[in-house]
Amino acid sequence: MKAHDGQVRKGSEVPYIKHPLEAAVIVSDIRPEETLVTAAILHDTIEDCGVTESAIKEQFGSRVAQLVAAESDDKSQPWISRKRAMMKALEEAPEDVKIVALGDKLSNLRDICQDYQDIGDPIWKRFTAGSREMVGWYYQGLRSALRSLSGMPQYQEFSELVSRMFDGKAPYRA
Repeated sequence: MKAHDGQVRKGSEVPYIKHPLEAAVIVSDIRPEETLVTAAILHDTIEDCGVTESAIKEQFGSRVAQLVAAESDDKSQPWISRKRAMMKALEEAPEDVKIVALGDKLSNLRDICQDYQDIGDPIWKRFTAGSREMVGWYYQGLRSALRSLSGMPQYQEFSELVSRMFDGKAPYRA
């Protein structure tokens, strides 16, 4: 909570901490292991808060630090390069890394779907990707990279949301 203090979700007033906590709940529903749940809570701290992998290792252990580092983008790289690298890494990653990633990505996609229901197409302007097509390209790639988790209800929800938002001609709206 300290690392995310004062942060809000893109385009909203929602405190950012809601996202890592939701990711942790998703992960705990898949596999209630302290290491995985802790990594889910901390998954954005390296990427977005300036926390170092060594600081996480010191406070939470090497496995948590490894899991958080695996879920972190190198923001010095262009968006498309980072996302390609993330998808490739996830395809080859161990299941624990994929589970933490699924918690993160499902939480994000739930928010995208809800915000799309609320505001429609202006949502795509929030993203570095800049368009529905590019956000869709990324989430479709994640769906493929995480396919080994397809027996899990959380993956099935993720896949269904990707389909509704990005596989058709226009996103699903209730």
